[in-house]
Amino acid sequence: MKGTLLRTRSITSVLLCALAIASLTGCAPDAAPEENTASACAALEQLNSAVEAAKSELSSAETMGDLRDIRESVSEAYTEAESALDRVAADRADQLAESWSALSEDVEGVSDDAAIADARESLIEEFRELGEARQVAQSDLECD
Repeated sequence: MKGTLLRTRSITSVLLCALAIASLTGCAPDAAPEENTASACAALEQLNSAVEAAKSELSSAETMGDLRDIRESVSEAYTEAESALDRVAADRADQLAESWSALSEDVEGVSDDAAIADARESLIEEFRELGEARQVAQSDLECD
């Protein structure tokens, strides 16, 4: 009985936290990349909490149903973390695509009659922004 009560409280806590995270991210479909990153960090922390709670509850599990309940509490936190990380990845991809589009359009917009030095100078900022977007997109990847 004590183990079931503990599990119920843990599951309730995980659900409430997941709902809070979902409400923060769900209400703003066009959230800024910084907001999506903060939501992903919160979701990963919630997943960590769910995993830690599940590890402690594992020793008191008495039935396969108990194990499934533990798994379900972690599953919900995992699903939210996965979704939050997908939004962060999409933000990075969007930033890279926008930087590429801006650079490509600016190169196309340079007049054939322009002095090459002026043309190069006009594109420096776009190349810098594309490089930064590439770095952001590549961060956390283990590229060789």
